[in-house]
Amino acid sequence: MAENDIPDLLKRWQKRNFEQDTDRTEKAFFVPKAEIAANGYDLSINRYKEAEYAEVTYESPKVILQKLRDLESEIRADLDELERLLG
Repeated sequence: MAENDIPDLLKRWQKRNFEQDTDRTEKAFFVPKAEIAANGYDLSINRYKEAEYAEVTYESPKVILQKLRDLESEIRADLDELERLLG
């Protein structure tokens, strides 16, 4: 994401289309006034924006534990080597 999104905001505003810009997963979208009024004029973005969730799959706990044990072994070996070098 760019540090300054104002140029994009201005471009979107100049080319706004009330019928097309209704995808609530986008960065900017229009909400009907009646819906805003029904929500007590609450302008909190989270009230109207739809979040997209991606399914995440993880390795089994046994695989994760084994990887942690392997990393721990590497760390211990490195520490032993450092200790040996220091005398």
